[in-house]
Amino acid sequence: NDIGLVVDAKDRDDKTKVETRYISSFDDNYKELWKYKYDINENRENKKQITYLKSNKDVIVFFNHTTDKNYSYINDYSLIFLNSKTGKLISEFSFPNVDKNAYKVVDCFIKDKEITILGNYSNKSYYGHINDDENKGLFNFTFSKETGKLIKSNYLNWEDLSSKLDINKNGFIKKEGYIFIHNMLPLDNEKMIVVCETFEQSPIKTNNMYF
Repeated sequence: NDIGLVVDAKDRDDKTKVETRYISSFDDNYKELWKYKYDINENRENKKQITYLKSNKDVIVFFNHTTDKNYSYINDYSLIFLNSKTGKLISEFSFPNVDKNAYKVVDCFIKDKEITILGNYSNKSYYGHINDDENKGLFNFTFSKETGKLIKSNYLNWEDLSSKLDINKNGFIKKEGYIFIHNMLPLDNEKMIVVCETFEQSPIKTNNMYF
């Protein structure tokens, strides 16, 4: 790939109890090229838990979903943009309105000078993940690849699709169940293909696929 070997790791000082989480990049001879420390936990309760999303020769994108001291996820999310060559932080974006919303990143795309983050959002949940019973819809965030700053953000509520689907504001399709998003694929005409399924919770059963 364009960035080589990149490792997410952590060190713990047994004397001070300080835990340092970091990302390191290595060359073909396993020599460390750079290290970025993204979380230094000085006995604080919350910890960053990052997931790799996408990269190219210029930028690496990670999604952070914060946990508490018991490693349970909470409603705190961010995107971390790193320079692929130097490991320096370009920007960290905190998701908005986390006092009301929960977020799930579904797909990430890097094209030309922009980074696109696509996903699903719902009402805030007590366990930090998407709330299937109060699912609100989809989001589309576009960032500058150079600065990591948000360029534009769009939201699509399920009610906006009610003319085409018998769907309510919580993402429930009549006689089929709740929506679950698998993939979101942007098209050149600024439209999008969303791959999803409907499911029932009790008993758990998958019904139709939608595109």
